[in-house]
Amino acid sequence: MDEPAELINAVSAEPAGASDLRRLTVRQGVVGSILIAGDGNVVTQTVTIIHQYSRAEPEPEQPARSATAFPPSPYKGLEAFYEEDADRFFGRSAVVDTLWRRLRDLQTLPLPGQAARARLLAIIGPSGSGKSSVARAGLIPELARRPISGLANPRVAVVIPHTEPIEALATVLARLATNDPAPAAKTREFADEITRVNDAGVPNGLRRIANVLPGADRHPLIVLVDQFEEVFTSASESGCTLFIETLLDAASEAGGRITIVLTLRSDFLSATARYPALDAVIAAGSELVPAMTETELKEAISLPAAHAAKDSGMPNPLDQGTVELLAQETIGREGALPLLQFALNRIWEGLAAGTSPAETLRELGGVGGALAAEADRLLSDLRGVGKEDLVRRRCRRHAPPRPAFRDRGDRRNPGGCNRPAAPVCPSRRAAGYLRSRLR
Repeated sequence: MDEPAELINAVSAEPAGASDLRRLTVRQGVVGSILIAGDGNVVTQTVTIIHQYSRAEPEPEQPARSATAFPPSPYKGLEAFYEEDADRFFGRSAVVDTLWRRLRDLQTLPLPGQAARARLLAIIGPSGSGKSSVARAGLIPELARRPISGLANPRVAVVIPHTEPIEALATVLARLATNDPAPAAKTREFADEITRVNDAGVPNGLRRIANVLPGADRHPLIVLVDQFEEVFTSASESGCTLFIETLLDAASEAGGRITIVLTLRSDFLSATARYPALDAVIAAGSELVPAMTETELKEAISLPAAHAAKDSGMPNPLDQGTVELLAQETIGREGALPLLQFALNRIWEGLAAGTSPAETLRELGGVGGALAAEADRLLSDLRGVGKEDLVRRRCRRHAPPRPAFRDRGDRRNPGGCNRPAAPVCPSRRAAGYLRSRLR
């Protein structure tokens, strides 16, 4: 995807956070998107993002608009933030700046006599803390606004491991190489290459592929593994081990041009101990996504509304009292950020229909009750169409974790990756899944 054949839906985004005043433009392409930063008519940096899947979907129906043409919601609801959402991603400037600096330091060559550090940055936090959003709508756009020496005009391959991490990695690399949204033959070729080992028994296929990609000499590669914990919950032990060793080999190559960024749920840190090399690299190169402060929460609540109102030439419809109340209901609540976005989306829909924020919040039962009401509604709809069993199967995948890992030799878990079951995630994943199944 060096120069995509099709670029659609160009979106301009004002920078947010610690970045300078370079304007950011997002162009959607066939297999991903390009972030373009510049001063005036001069392009200063581009960041090309290659998605594992095509995320183009039919535009959702907008709520009925009033005669004053109320603007569409600037909030994400239960969906994660992506690079095209950089213009409405607020409240995380401190952690984004910290991550940018950590990534910059990883590109610094060691002094004579010093051992080279692995170019791997692990972004860690509990479920619902916004790790993926910080990486994809915060850090990646920041690389466009503030170029890093050694990462000029990078390409970012976004991988979500699921049950077949090697195939997932091969797919996104094949999409990058061919600019084809469904490169089946190239994916098989790359998957086979990734499984090969060198004379020392090290799987270095990712490095070999990266070195022959079009434009490899001009565009360093960042492999962003989102939801890295899935290698422990879904992959076979052999697939899990091969994927981890492949990433570590690429990140550890002296003078290499591959950087690895992971997002990892903090409750899976104990799983990394089964892989000492991975555990050591994460210990040396990780950053915790902290809970948002009250000030940061107020920014995340108020600024999207203020920008949407300004763009529409109307007064900000979100009053300060509502901002204060939402911040107070969210602060200190574990996994509450998706719930907050969901509540804000409903509040915005209510405003468009002439309903006050206070009345909408009462109907929702506050931030904490917002998702429960939506889940009840979706479950009722599923029952009505005879699909309740979908909920049951989905919930089994999010059972509470067992207190300890099974031993490798446990015959009750043949081929397993010594994994705990994933905790219940009462947020975007469950409700978003239910909603998608009802479409």
